[in-house]
Amino acid sequence: MSVTGNYKVMVDTPFGSREVTLTLNVDGDSASGMLAYKEDSPTFTDGIVDGDRVTWGMDISMPIPMHLTCEAIVAGDAISGSIKLGGFGDSTFSGNRI
Repeated sequence: MSVTGNYKVMVDTPFGSREVTLTLNVDGDSASGMLAYKEDSPTFTDGIVDGDRVTWGMDISMPIPMHLTCEAIVAGDAISGSIKLGGFGDSTFSGNRI
């Protein structure tokens, strides 16, 4: 099954849990997408797909500006992964395709 799709995920961060919508688009072994949360919807275009694994980086401006390094595993309609939150440590997320 392709990792392409929209996912409703819960991200556990040092700032509290955040429900976001993650959009993944795949073209060969490249990924792009968006992470939509309230008024901030940062995009990325540098993702790499390896089977059911996707990695990417992105910059966010809310709640504070920082660079995120993300990794996700898609298993059917479920997604889970980790996010490096700049100097704020690591976070995890999980959710389902919508």
